[in-house]
Amino acid sequence: MPGAAVVVGCGAVGLSTALELLEAGWDVHVVGEKLPPETTSDGSGGYWRPVFMEMEEGMLKQVCQYSFDRMMRLHREG
Repeated sequence: MPGAAVVVGCGAVGLSTALELLEAGWDVHVVGEKLPPETTSDGSGGYWRPVFMEMEEGMLKQVCQYSFDRMMRLHREG
């Protein structure tokens, strides 16, 4: 059952997380020291692959594919 969440940070990860929660029915509040375009994400290269996770190869591919598909959908929707 959705509840309330506070997302700390309003860069690419924070805003993507907030959007996922909102679409799932959560009450979301985003807080951050800086707002776009002043976040670190504004200068990033868009690296979306998990870096520090140890997981089975098949699961890693699923996580990467989900992330890629979600980011492409966000891009298309503007």
